[in-house]
Amino acid sequence: MDIGTVLLYISLILAILAGALAIIDLIFNKKGISRFSEELPLYAKLASIFLFVMVTGALLLLYVYFITSNMNIKYVWEYSSKSLPMEYKISGVLAGMAGSLLFWIWCMAFSWFVEEIKDFRRPKNGILMGLTRATMMIIISIFLYFLIIRDLFEETPQNYINAMPEGQSLNPLLQTPLMIVHPPIVFLAYGFMVICLASAMAYLICNDKNWVKLSMPWSRWAWLFLTLGIGIGGLWAYVVLGWGGYWAWDPVETSSFLPWLLLTALLHAQLMFKRKGDYRLAAPALGIFTFVMVIFATFTTRAGGIWLSVHAFGEADVNVSAYDRFVDVVTSDNIILGYFILMIGLTIIGIILLLFALMRIGESEEDSNSESKRNILEDIINDKSLMFITLILFTITTIVTLLLLIMAINGVDRMQFDTKVGIFAIIGIIVLVFCLAWKYLGRRTTSYSVLLAGVVSLVLGIAMPDQWMVGVTFPFLALAVVASIYKIIKSINPKSLRASINKTAPHIVHLGVVFIIIGFVGSNFLVTEKDITLVRNGQAEKVGDYEFKMVDGRYSAGDHFYVTIEILRDGNVVATSEPGAIYLEDQWRNEIAVSAMPTEDVYIIFVDADAEGSTVTNANLQVKILPLMNVLWLGMWLLAIGILMRLIVELSRSKKKTEKRVEIRAKTRSEMQKTQEYYESLIEKELEEMK
Repeated sequence: MDIGTVLLYISLILAILAGALAIIDLIFNKKGISRFSEELPLYAKLASIFLFVMVTGALLLLYVYFITSNMNIKYVWEYSSKSLPMEYKISGVLAGMAGSLLFWIWCMAFSWFVEEIKDFRRPKNGILMGLTRATMMIIISIFLYFLIIRDLFEETPQNYINAMPEGQSLNPLLQTPLMIVHPPIVFLAYGFMVICLASAMAYLICNDKNWVKLSMPWSRWAWLFLTLGIGIGGLWAYVVLGWGGYWAWDPVETSSFLPWLLLTALLHAQLMFKRKGDYRLAAPALGIFTFVMVIFATFTTRAGGIWLSVHAFGEADVNVSAYDRFVDVVTSDNIILGYFILMIGLTIIGIILLLFALMRIGESEEDSNSESKRNILEDIINDKSLMFITLILFTITTIVTLLLLIMAINGVDRMQFDTKVGIFAIIGIIVLVFCLAWKYLGRRTTSYSVLLAGVVSLVLGIAMPDQWMVGVTFPFLALAVVASIYKIIKSINPKSLRASINKTAPHIVHLGVVFIIIGFVGSNFLVTEKDITLVRNGQAEKVGDYEFKMVDGRYSAGDHFYVTIEILRDGNVVATSEPGAIYLEDQWRNEIAVSAMPTEDVYIIFVDADAEGSTVTNANLQVKILPLMNVLWLGMWLLAIGILMRLIVELSRSKKKTEKRVEIRAKTRSEMQKTQEYYESLIEKELEEMK
């Protein structure tokens, strides 16, 4: 048995031990047994810390095996080779199910390790920590069990080594620098979301409001990494995979978008819970179901025999019914079956806990006792209503996208996704405008502005039947850009750089979202595309405002095709492009060429070519002119920069300032309570005198 397998077994034992000790301690606390009140939490804490050490050891060992090309380990043999460049040997660790699962476990263990260390310095509520620890350890134990079933450190059969002594190597499509960063970033996000799930479940059981302090930093980090992961994945598809764009609503892409939607809603709900105690059920529900969507995304990726996808691990046979494909996949792979059972199990447990909490609360989160008279605008346009609409919108968008994904099991109709999800994006932009502008412009002025944008939208939609989506969306998007920039300017505090960063950060994120939607609409609904054939030193072909002329071409048998294309505009050469294809691991891989212009990208996909000797004589190409791509990528960066600014502010906040702020808030609450009690006593005296 390999030492790596031993480390995994020890890790599983420690996870079970830590979880069991946490549960026993909770039972003792419930029954009032205080004999082991200090020892049990300490032992559970130490077990979870040593768990992190063991998982780290197993992961480092796997990396060592890949770096040293230890082909005696089957997983290394499957996803690496002795001749593979070092960077791709390292990235090969996450190329398969087992290696990525180990890294995912490490991310979960790391996040909880950080919380355990923090708890030594600033002890939290024992019940909340105990429940969260127990849930974390149960989830980690399940994943470790999956990994042990997969036998990550299995020895390579001798006949495999005899057939390919150098190793099977890494898929050519994965041999890109983006492979080095994309998977670990995504799994960091997935790993950090487990604390959101565990603390939300703990809150629903013990009603400790401090769950949001425990989970909120991790949900922010998870949102940052998942945003970057989706963005880098889109860039990968754009420049490497040859999908013809950055987003194709492929099942794997779409399934990763689902947790992002709910995680975004969770961040909003957590903020309102922390500030005002709102969304006592919605916030933890989002924490639970965000991670359920993570499991669904993993299930979709690994259960490649179900969805027709260019991205999944496996290929779907559309001649077989979806139900038969599902049964075949879950019965042929225990881990995929385990993901499905875990997804259903967490959903059921989450619903039960929410019902339990609902019975305990016994009242609506909304304040229905207000007797103040307000007009319709005041009822609709206020922080509470707009936040409620935002959460509902994100939730409905998630449900609609999930249903579209399930219905697209035999192939994706991009227009279905673009139009139906696009409707909710437009509504979201309108809500965003109200959120940003109403306090500064007033409810009535903001409403008139949105109404005017709606009229312009309707007119443009009718006037531009071929690009109706552009006409309908851009008036609202323009209004949202103005509102976002205005809010950023208003949030700047000349006296405090820290306060400026903290207040402008969320509005930079909002501006990023608007830019992404602008880029998405422009590049999808204003695209110009054409298949062309170019002859070496022949006539130029026109596509949109550009002309394309092939001036050179090189061919090497079993090695590469490359053609040199001059891109002309108004008779002037504005760029030179070199699309082609290279031969890797017994297959050809098309190379994409992208030329970035000030307002658009010229995107060329090499299809095939003819050659005489080493000279390419003609080439077949697919050309796309994609407007506003630079706006889309800028939006993606703004998302990451905005949330990173907020995280930096939180991390830089000194302990003394935090304690002072907490003390001031506690004092303020105490004074308010005393004032309320004073007036209540006066009212009681008045009533007694009246009697």
